[in-house]
Amino acid sequence: ERGWSVSFPPGWDAPASLDLGELKPWSELPDKAASRFSGSAIYRTTFRLDAFKPDKRVVLDLGRVGDLAEVRINGRRAAVLWTAPFRVDITLYARAGDNELEIEVTNTWHNRLAHDAGLPADKRKTWTFNPPDANAPLEFAGLGGPVQVRVGRTFDLLRQ
Repeated sequence: ERGWSVSFPPGWDAPASLDLGELKPWSELPDKAASRFSGSAIYRTTFRLDAFKPDKRVVLDLGRVGDLAEVRINGRRAAVLWTAPFRVDITLYARAGDNELEIEVTNTWHNRLAHDAGLPADKRKTWTFNPPDANAPLEFAGLGGPVQVRVGRTFDLLRQ
């Protein structure tokens, strides 16, 4: 695994893209707009695989996700994961050598609603009946990992 980046859609005050170096959930980023973002953001990295035999499987384990994730390997959609364990067999998508990994993570509206509750009404981008308080703690959002790629027999991989 090489460094990580995360990209946010325009219009929500979050930066277009951040180079993270090491993986971290966006709810823990120092940038206030990024940490309070709600919606879908894309984590990207590359990883290298040695050649693997046809009888082996490649499994991607995302670790902790807040709240659901769409996984793309080398530009191909591998899965949408919505509950733990956040694991998917990526054998059909992975290749020996460099692989591009994109994980589009979507969280709930809680963090943005809490953020907007502390803004003047004309600056808010969201609203709801009974929103969280402006001082409500942030919910875990994004990708917390650890993200691991394992090669082996399926039975052994899924037991870990």
